[in-house]
Amino acid sequence: FSSLQEVAASPADVAARVVAVEEGKNVAATFSRTSEVLSQLKTGAKSHAQQEIDTVNILTKEILNVNSKLLSSSTQGGAANALLDNRDRLIDELSKTLEVTVTYTAKNAAIVRLGGSGSGPKIVEDSKRITLGLDEESTDIKVILGPGTLNSPTNQVTNGALRGLIEKTEQLHHFDSNYDQITSFISSHN
Repeated sequence: FSSLQEVAASPADVAARVVAVEEGKNVAATFSRTSEVLSQLKTGAKSHAQQEIDTVNILTKEILNVNSKLLSSSTQGGAANALLDNRDRLIDELSKTLEVTVTYTAKNAAIVRLGGSGSGPKIVEDSKRITLGLDEESTDIKVILGPGTLNSPTNQVTNGALRGLIEKTEQLHHFDSNYDQITSFISSHN
């Protein structure tokens, strides 16, 4: 902005005008690059969230398979212990991506609910599961239950890697909004 002060002080100085124009172009290019980076960050976060959703759906399908084996057989001893160990490992992996509450049936099948309250939607119960997806219409990361069928939004993603991505995009949108206000102010005062 010092180059603009030089133009104001010496309006007839062509060199000062050229410098001011070039610095203006540099500022405009910086704003443009910043906007592109923000867009890339939002796209990257949503893509990463989709990968996390895919992982959740794979893990819940595997938990469902273990549940089916536990419910359909009278497995005992080492085989039963191996199934229970596998179930627990899958639940531990799932809880890294999102917070879940787990209870067990009399046959040790897992009932998995979203969130830490114990009253969230069931995503695995006995031999049923509900897949998760992302609301494709939203610019934010919005998790839905039963994409393509229920399409029911949920706010029960309270912790884990997926929650971190949701918060990251919220912060990016907030920053982007403030950034838009700044660029609008600058462009309106030319």
